[in-house]
This record gives sequence, C-alpha cells and structure tokens, in this order.
Amino acid sequence: MKFERLFLFLFLTLALPTHARPAAWYKWRSVTDSRTLCAQTSPGDAWTRIDPPYREARCEKPFLKLPTDAPTDPPRPLRKNVP
Repeated sequence: MKFERLFLFLFLTLALPTHARPAAWYKWRSVTDSRTLCAQTSPGDAWTRIDPPYREARCEKPFLKLPTDAPTDPPRPLRKNVP
C-alpha cells in the first residue's frame, strides 16, 4: 500500500511539469540608439518591447495561442429553410 502511494506521488509530481507552456520571446528596441534584439525578458530600462510575442529566439515565428485562449464566438441563430 505504501509503495503504491509513493509510486502515485512520484508519477504525479513528475508528470505535472510537462504541461508548462514555453516562455514567449519578444523584440526589444533600444531607446538610446534604436538597436533591436530578441529576448524573453527586458534587457534593461532603456529598452521597449516593439512586437507581439514570438516562439523562438530569432523572433521570426509568431507565438500562437492555445485553442483555450481563443475567444469564443456567440452562437449564430439557425436559418429556416425557405423553399
């Protein structure tokens, strides 16, 4: 019984981190000399974020939202079939 609980505990603790999303990458522009770079966090106070998030370090592929993040459309009324 103790072995089963230990196995279940280890399985759950090791399986939970696999559901994490990767961190997004952003393009940052320097306020002082207009240089740009791609980073996950702000390089400092003299940098501003200029584009939407990307999914890789070259800031070329946009970071796609998961389907659960997508807004839901309200249901459309049904059209009646008119002959």
